[in-house]
Amino acid sequence: MDKIRITMDMFRVADWVRKQRNLTLKEHFKVGHMSKYEKDMVSILGEFAAMEFLGLDWKSKAYTQNYSKADNYDLIYKGKKYDVKTETMPIKHVKRLLSGDIKDDDLYGRRLIHEKQFKFINKYDLVFFGVFPRDIYGLWYPIGVISTNRIKRDFKPTLKRPDGGLYPFKASAIATSKLTKLEFDFFKNEF
Repeated sequence: MDKIRITMDMFRVADWVRKQRNLTLKEHFKVGHMSKYEKDMVSILGEFAAMEFLGLDWKSKAYTQNYSKADNYDLIYKGKKYDVKTETMPIKHVKRLLSGDIKDDDLYGRRLIHEKQFKFINKYDLVFFGVFPRDIYGLWYPIGVISTNRIKRDFKPTLKRPDGGLYPFKASAIATSKLTKLEFDFFKNEF
């Protein structure tokens, strides 16, 4: 399984980006188990890690992006616009997710896009999902990619979980099995 090691330089630049974003942008939603600082850093480091995974220059983008308004995408690769979604989960669940032991209807079996972010989905071609083990932000793991057309068609925002429970917020609950698994060769050959 591929993974990206988060460097001290990535942390330093991510903190700088976070400060720039927080001058003008407001958050769409809160995550109960994370502070705003943690949520911001997970998001930014996830973007950097996805770019590193694809061989893109994350540092150049970080220093040249306009932070006075929300961006229309996180990265462009082979002419396609990507949104990067990074989550955290307890390490035992990360291991199970990456090994394929977590099924779609199990706890952590779906990737969530908050309903307040769903309205922006038309700006992208694909969504690239990744994960950090919770409270251990040194390694980022790619989970998979899915087209935004498929998300719009098959995964409308809902509160209801497949197990009968409720999500903490209305979200598109994307079945992990519907993601294209990320091997570097996928990106070389697919687009």
